[in-house]
This record gives sequence, structure tokens and C-alpha cells, in this order.
Amino acid sequence: MTTVTGTNSTTLFAGMEQTEQMSLSQLKAAVMHDRATETEENVRYKLVDMQQQTNEMKAINDVMQMLRNDISNINGNKDDSKGTMSAEVKQFLSDNVKGFSAQSEYTRADMQLQLDNVKAVYDNLASQGSIDMIRTNDAMSKNKNAVDAYSTIVKNDGDAKEGIIRNM
Repeated sequence: MTTVTGTNSTTLFAGMEQTEQMSLSQLKAAVMHDRATETEENVRYKLVDMQQQTNEMKAINDVMQMLRNDISNINGNKDDSKGTMSAEVKQFLSDNVKGFSAQSEYTRADMQLQLDNVKAVYDNLASQGSIDMIRTNDAMSKNKNAVDAYSTIVKNDGDAKEGIIRNM
């Protein structure tokens, strides 16, 4: 007799402690139920990660706006005109841009360069978000397929049992 291990299928069928006691249709249903549950959890985690990424992108967008405001507050239009950066912008740059060093004043050109660096961080996160969206859609498709297969197995089993009862 073949045994099946590594599934939580015994929780699906109350009173059956071991998979060896299950009929083939019950075992198929249990496996598909477990697969559907697993893929649903996977989708849930991916959606939570995507929400966190969206929040990070909003925060980066806020930093870009603060830096644009800092640039616009510089007196003079030359690249060597100097101004200050907000503390939040400095903190973001220190945390996310390699080689950034905090100073009391920055030239317009330096601040524009740092704005480009912040945009690069944003673009990188946006690209990762696109890849994650594709993976989430794939996980959602796998979940749908598992749920459909589970439903089909349960329906077929029920139809077979109804046919047997009608023939009695």
C-alpha cells in the first residue's frame, strides 16, 4: 500500500487520522485542498509585499518632492549656487545612496545629482514592483487552477455517490 506523507490533508477529513484510510477520491481532494490553501497563502504574502513596496514608493516620492523644493529654494540659478537639504532628504540619501556624505550646504548641481540618485532608487523599486506583479498574477492563476481542480474532484465524487444512490 502506498502512503502519503507531508500533507495536512487529515485536517480536511475529520475522524480520519491517517491518509491510508482515505479513498482515492478523498485523497485527491485532500491534496488539491492543501495545494489551494498553499497557493492562497502565497498570493496573500505577495500582495502584502506589494503593498509595502507601494508605501516605500510613496515615501521616496515624498523625498523627491522635498529635494525639488530644496533645489527651488536656492538663491541664484547657477549650478554652483548653494543651498541646504532637508534633514529627511539627508537621512534618505545616507541610508540609500552609496557615497553620500552629509554637509551643511550643497551646490545646485550636487542637489540635482542627488535627485537623480533618488529617482534611480525609485525606478529600481518600480521595476521590482513590475516583476512582483507578474509573479503575483502567476500565483493567483495557480491558486485559481488549484481551486478549480479541487472543486472538480469534489463535484465528480459527489456526482458518483449520487449515481450510486439513485441506482440502489
